[in-house]
Amino acid sequence: MWTMTTKTVKDKAAQLRAKTDRQLMELINRRLDRALQEGNDSGDAYGSAAKLLTVAYGATYAERRCAETKLAKLAGSGRAVFASVA
Repeated sequence: MWTMTTKTVKDKAAQLRAKTDRQLMELINRRLDRALQEGNDSGDAYGSAAKLLTVAYGATYAERRCAETKLAKLAGSGRAVFASVA
């Protein structure tokens, strides 16, 4: 019978978390890009992206800075309606 060792379980969990963080950053960036290009749902895009960014623990510094820059552009465009991000 095959059993997973603690190390294997931890490795699998880390791989899954990394994949989830990559997908989360893709979602955040797509949402912000669309809001910046089209201006539709800018307030929703800003609020949801800001919330999601707080849980993207595995995002690299560069990924995080890129998303934060887009958030700042969206905020500076005057199209974002600021919602609570708490």
